[in-house]
Amino acid sequence: MNVLPSGYYDRTERLISPAFRRKRVMVVGCGAASDLVLKLARLGPKHLTLIDPDIITASNLTRTAYTVDQLGRAKVEALRDLIASANPAVEVSAVWHDATALDDSEIDALAEDCDILLATTDSFFAQAMVNRLSQRLQVPAVFVGVHEGAMGGIVLASIPGETGCYRCAMAARYDAAETQPAESVDLAGAHGLMVDIAFIDAIALKLVLAILERGEATLLGSFLQNSGGRTFVVCRTSPQYQWGNELWQAILGRLPTSPHGYQRELEQEALFCMDSLWLRLDRGPCPDCQAPA
Repeated sequence: MNVLPSGYYDRTERLISPAFRRKRVMVVGCGAASDLVLKLARLGPKHLTLIDPDIITASNLTRTAYTVDQLGRAKVEALRDLIASANPAVEVSAVWHDATALDDSEIDALAEDCDILLATTDSFFAQAMVNRLSQRLQVPAVFVGVHEGAMGGIVLASIPGETGCYRCAMAARYDAAETQPAESVDLAGAHGLMVDIAFIDAIALKLVLAILERGEATLLGSFLQNSGGRTFVVCRTSPQYQWGNELWQAILGRLPTSPHGYQRELEQEALFCMDSLWLRLDRGPCPDCQAPA
């Protein structure tokens, strides 16, 4: 049954365009991002393709949308059922498989006709695969990385031909992957509170919606245009997030320190955590998106 109750979309009218109901999304990684995907499904895209090789364990339950009665099930199948309960009008393809084990023809077939790719996995090689897929098919992608303890993370929106790609932003991880064991270049995001993960995921979902709504007569339709090309977002959920702190200090260091002490006042009196830095992601010399040197 895929009939929605009358008035289901009443409170998203003029915020989400009718064209959104035709959008198709591929998601690689259905662990901590399960709540993000469920929120996306409530807005009513036409089709979601979910790819993940894992099953639900007890330790997943405090930081995901899954429930106790779903323990031991494949994440993609359990998430498909949660989506059906939340919005039965959304079509879902559940692919219980390691995306990195698929060859190009198989992953291309799954991504066919997709409007956006969403990479929400700790695996470097899965993120790298989605980046190549995005560039090969010329389909926008959003990448989410939750760092240790969910003290912070990054969200990166890549639009082929317009912005830099995941490889442009993460060149150091690519270099490390050539000499280090696979697990050492994966993100250490296994621990973290759902409240912090939700903050990072909310920014990712905002960018997903902004890409899908580009050019529509909605608030989100002009979001990317108004962003000035700032599609690389550093999210800070803890004042102990070193990378986020260093970036804030670098930016604040450009402000006047006198006569009113703007830098000190902002750092010590206003900024703390649960904030984000929106940066431009320029295209650099990159084997994936082929930007010239």
